[in-house]
Amino acid sequence: MYSKGGGKVKLVPYAKDRFYLSNQLATLEFAKDITTDSCSFILQRIGTPVFWKRTEKNVQKYSAIPLSVEALKRYTGAYQFVPEFVITITLEGNTLYGKATGRGQMKQEILPYAPDKFFAKNLDATLTFMLNEQGVITGMILFQNGEKKAQKIN
Repeated sequence: MYSKGGGKVKLVPYAKDRFYLSNQLATLEFAKDITTDSCSFILQRIGTPVFWKRTEKNVQKYSAIPLSVEALKRYTGAYQFVPEFVITITLEGNTLYGKATGRGQMKQEILPYAPDKFFAKNLDATLTFMLNEQGVITGMILFQNGEKKAQKIN
């Protein structure tokens, strides 16, 4: 289970329709409204509970396509959204990783699903790289809880 923009989390049952989230101080309780036949759940963490309603929208699924190491090298560098938020793309072997600035940010594997378009393996996020007329990468668009644009700074 993961929420839009979040990472995957293991659910561990402890009662009927109740789970705790592995490695977190949070619980999840599923509920069904018999009058509308809709499902929802309540996520309880420290503070105010969060209520989620089921949607009929399909979740977009991506399949990785092969790209050569030379093609992947083009995407490496730092991309600045605002002065205090930068995503750095690195190449390790034949795998690209992205890591955002900030405390607690983890390196995330990113995979190509189309030329110049990538998805995060363990997050609900996609990246589209922007190119100029000469085919040089000038920035990226991050789609994660909305759309955010960044300029390539190195």
